Amino acid sequence: MKRISLCLLMATLLVWASCKESGPGPRSSPKALEVEGPGVDAEPAEPARSSEKEADQRLAAKLRPYIALTNRFTRRVYMSRTRYVSWVSDLDKGPTCKETVLGLQAIASPDREILEVERVQGQAPRLADLEEGAKTYIAAFRKLHPLISRAEAYYRQRDFAQDDCALGRELHPQLVAAWKEFAEGDKRLSAALERHQRPLEHRLLEHIGKEHGVTSERYYHIKVMMDARALMLLLQFELQDTEPDIERIAAELTRFDGLLLEMGRNTENGGALASFRSSAKGFVQAAQEMTRRIRDGRPLPQWAQKQIERGHGARVRGTFEHVSRQFDALAGRANQVTFR
Repeated sequence: MKRISLCLLMATLLVWASCKESGPGPRSSPKALEVEGPGVDAEPAEPARSSEKEADQRLAAKLRPYIALTNRFTRRVYMSRTRYVSWVSDLDKGPTCKETVLGLQAIASPDREILEVERVQGQAPRLADLEEGAKTYIAAFRKLHPLISRAEAYYRQRDFAQDDCALGRELHPQLVAAWKEFAEGDKRLSAALERHQRPLEHRLLEHIGKEHGVTSERYYHIKVMMDARALMLLLQFELQDTEPDIERIAAELTRFDGLLLEMGRNTENGGALASFRSSAKGFVQAAQEMTRRIRDGRPLPQWAQKQIERGHGARVRGTFEHVSRQFDALAGRANQVTFR
């Protein structure tokens, strides 16, 4: 899974604030750093403006390790759970190990990203809600990760054939409880990130609008990615619910589609955003298709269920996994955009 969209915005913010990237974690390509264009820092020195830039620089640097952690792991955790529950027919009783396809998605060690978050915890600017949310998220993830690793190896190695599914039944309630605890921690951390990151993004967008115009390619480049990420967060949270708010999702998709139409009217077809525009359309169409399927109560065909059980849900149109893949494609295109 690509982790470009948030990193692209943060990298742009850091460029705006005249700050060099440092430390480990996901980075945007040098091309992404050029989104602001030349001459941004050549503005007349205004104390208030300079102070705002410096404050935003500190805030961007503070947020970056939290974003790196959640970007790399949050969706992987939910996809691992989706894979697991796709073949466990009764979540109250747990697996029998007689199911056709067994397993769940492995997740790499989060130790490096967690260390980076813990390094900035307590540093200025102090953000109590963010830091407390991170503590909850990390504590839950540290409990969940070894359970996922153990279960993944157990099913992949077919150890259930040796113990008649004893370990599978033992791990099941622990996994279910740990996934629930992780989801609660994720909601706290994500909400805190949104509270601090969204205003920062809007200040960046306002700056680009003043510098290049609100109908410029540079403006739409950032605006579309901001709104696409917000849509993904909405889908991620709503689809965890047994009764997602389909009307709200549909309304947001209509609004996003309108933004793409506006971008199409105001930018050149063969300009810098040509491939980016196409990927954005593919993303919204995939999300609309999934929303219609859920709204109409249409179950996936058996072959599609098999694909999901085997961990290939991204190949199946009408699934969240497919929407996620389209979002990743959009993020990749965003990072490849260059401006003259």
